Amino acid sequence: MPISKEQLLSIKGDKRVFVETGTSTGAGVHAALDAGFEVINTVEASQEYFNGVLGAFGVSMRSTIGGFPCGIKGLTFFHHGDSAEFLKWFLSQLPDSGCILFFLDAHFSKEDSHNDNPLLRELAAIKESGQRNHTIVVDDMRLWTRKNTWEGGAIDFENEDVIKAVLAINPAYQLSFLDSGERGEHKDDILVARVQP
Repeated sequence: MPISKEQLLSIKGDKRVFVETGTSTGAGVHAALDAGFEVINTVEASQEYFNGVLGAFGVSMRSTIGGFPCGIKGLTFFHHGDSAEFLKWFLSQLPDSGCILFFLDAHFSKEDSHNDNPLLRELAAIKESGQRNHTIVVDDMRLWTRKNTWEGGAIDFENEDVIKAVLAINPAYQLSFLDSGERGEHKDDILVARVQP
């Protein structure tokens, strides 16, 4: 379930860069554009979704950046590849400015997407970068349980593991939760980790 413009505005603070894993159909990109982020990077593992979102956004400029196929429109960059590997590369290119809001929403969804649920690998990539002051937003918390499967992709971790991984990045993170769904029917489904000023 994508995050809304209103939710992004409520947690954006001074963050100027939006980095999303799991582009899907581009709803997160639309919300980030509407929320006024200056630069947007989004990565999608599924070739089908990647091609679809490039068409939906009218992206004609294509390149390869950091070894990842990329479509570019203005300051919005649509990357194709493994989300955790992308985050490792992306963070290796930046000084720790604390200017990023990460929206982690990659998961198994199509036969040509991730064959795992890469959330813990994504969080490990952020931790390994040594960058501790970005805002981290994790979607679909209701689903992260070993009792669940995601369209054939087994879940091998729990909510508590996600929270531990976030706090391993920065124990000073303040955690809060947002509801998701069209009518807010998924309570506390979005985890928000921020450093308070």
